[in-house]
Amino acid sequence: MKFNCINILAFLILLPYSLPAQSVEDQPFILEKNNAEYLYQFAFECIDREYPNKLGQVLGDDSYLAPPRKLHPAFYGCYDWHSSVHGHWTLVTLLKAFPDFKFSDDILDKLSHNITKENIQQEIAFFYDEHNKDFQRTYGWAWLLKLDEALREWDHPSAAALHQNLSPLTKMLSLKFIEFLDKLNYPIRVGEHTNTAFGMSFAMDYALKYDQALAEKIKEKAIQYFYNDENCPATWEPGGFDFLSPCLIEASLMMKVLDKKDFKKWLKKFMPEFESHPEKYF
Repeated sequence: MKFNCINILAFLILLPYSLPAQSVEDQPFILEKNNAEYLYQFAFECIDREYPNKLGQVLGDDSYLAPPRKLHPAFYGCYDWHSSVHGHWTLVTLLKAFPDFKFSDDILDKLSHNITKENIQQEIAFFYDEHNKDFQRTYGWAWLLKLDEALREWDHPSAAALHQNLSPLTKMLSLKFIEFLDKLNYPIRVGEHTNTAFGMSFAMDYALKYDQALAEKIKEKAIQYFYNDENCPATWEPGGFDFLSPCLIEASLMMKVLDKKDFKKWLKKFMPEFESHPEKYF
C-alpha cells in the first residue's frame, strides 16, 4: 500500500537521528515513545489483517487460488507481502529502540507466531514456483533482507531463533538478487517499488555486514548502471505515482559503493548544485 510504504520509509530515513547528538542542530529528529506507539499501532494492527489484499501472483491453475494466509503464512497481512515484511521490521526496530516498550509481549507473540520454520518454508516454496520466481522483485526482497538485518542486531533472547527461522528465505532471496542483477542490462529508474537503485541500496545495508558475495555484486552493477550518470533531472520529480526520488535514491546507493573522495566527485556531476543549493533537490 502506498501509504504504508511512505510511512515506513519516512521512519527508516529518520531513525538514525534518534541516536544521541551533541547539539540541537545535530538532532533534527528524535524517535520518542509517543511516536513509537503510533508506529506500533500502524504495524501491529496490520500484520495479521488479511483483507483487503493485493496478492500480485501469477496463477498456474485453479490450485493457485487460496487465501493469503495459506499462500503466505508468515507475511499475509498489511495489504501486500512487502508491507507485511516491513511491518514486522518496524516492530522489531521499535523493540530494539525501546526494550521496555509496554506492548513488547504482544509484539513478541505475533513475531513468534508468524516467523516460524514451517511458515518460512512455505514462503520459500512460493518463490520456487515456476510462475512466481520474480515475486516481489526487488522491493520485497530488499525489505526481507532489512528484516533479517534487524533480527541479527537485536539483543533479545527471541532474536536468534527468529533469525534462524528466517535465514533460509534470506539466503534464497540473496541468491535471486545476484541472479537478477546479472541479467539486468539497464536499471529501472521509476520512483516506485521497482526502482533498481532502491532495492540495491537497501540490500547493500545488509550485504556489507553479512553477505560479501551480494555486496560485491551490488557494487559491480551500481558502477555499471550509474557511475557515468550526469545532471539528474530532479526538476522532473516527483512523478504522479512516485513515493521516492529516483535521483536521491541513486545518490544514496552510490554513497555506499564509492569511497568518500570518489563519491563527492561523482555527486558534483550527478547533482551539480547539491552542495551549494541542496534545497533545489527537496
